[in-house]
Amino acid sequence: MDTSFIGRLCEDRAASFYTRHGYKILRRNYRTSEGEIDIILKKDDTIVFAEVKSVPPYWSSDDFSRKISQAKVFRIKKTASVYLASDNNDVYHFVRFDAVFVGKDRLTCICGAF
Repeated sequence: MDTSFIGRLCEDRAASFYTRHGYKILRRNYRTSEGEIDIILKKDDTIVFAEVKSVPPYWSSDDFSRKISQAKVFRIKKTASVYLASDNNDVYHFVRFDAVFVGKDRLTCICGAF
């Protein structure tokens, strides 16, 4: 199966998870020259930048931290700063970076992962 197709399915599951919990999706696959953010959401006065990763079913939660490299975290934060500096009228008091790991039978969201 095509990895981009699997990635899209995982992002769809993550987006559905967030909307079921009251979040509003602002953007998906936001790209700049700095990098890409899978999903940008908001709830109340918090903006969330979510990185979505597919994982095999046998992974434990201890393995999750190794799935996103420090270089990727740096690019996500740079891209988030570009988004926040862009022309939007919303004011956010809190910024959060989540990691969402999607497997065949489960979804694990780590709020404030980095």
